[in-house]
Amino acid sequence: MKKKSLWALIVVAALALAGCSSSSNEAAPAASESAASAEPVKVTIWHNLGDTQNAEATKALTDAYTAAHPNVTFDLVSQPGDNYFSLLQAAAVSKSGPDLVLMWTGLFALKYKDYLTNLKGLVPDDALASQGSLEWSSDNFDLANGPYVVPLDRQFYIGFYNKAALEKAGVAAVPTNWNEVRQKALKSYATCTTVRMRGTQQQTLMLIQSMQRLSQRDARTQIS
Repeated sequence: MKKKSLWALIVVAALALAGCSSSSNEAAPAASESAASAEPVKVTIWHNLGDTQNAEATKALTDAYTAAHPNVTFDLVSQPGDNYFSLLQAAAVSKSGPDLVLMWTGLFALKYKDYLTNLKGLVPDDALASQGSLEWSSDNFDLANGPYVVPLDRQFYIGFYNKAALEKAGVAAVPTNWNEVRQKALKSYATCTTVRMRGTQQQTLMLIQSMQRLSQRDARTQIS
């Protein structure tokens, strides 16, 4: 899972807890529902957020949920990032895994889907559809098959460009979609001999290498 909806983490917990009270479509008696809702429930959550703001936000949200539902408490377990996924796999195999886990989206979620629970039927379809982009965490990239994760936050790229360099390359209009970005970036890239990049080096380098392959051109890359 990876700002749009830290609440999604808590919503899944709430839905899971609600699902524990009955496996039937028939309504349970009101007294039974009240008794079930008052039973103490402990939800264990694993994450590798360390001491980041996301970790603080998750703690604040779980505290808020407990304040609204005093019978529900959370055990937040911070795991090391270096072997996080190995720990998750080992815990799943030994049947000692947590109730909720922080999971990277997209292909990471599908890679570890055997250790995750498909959310189809556990979370209302309209709630899943409203999130957007969950098809990338669903079997065959089809949301109808149900995703294995819901978003904890949303990440995005911010691009800065040199107007003079683009104009020199014949790029007049700012691209508005990824296809235009690729085409115009390649057009600009074909005119340069040195590429300088700053930021997350590995991901940026992958983008530059993709451009090199697409344009069939070698370039000298400087990383700063």
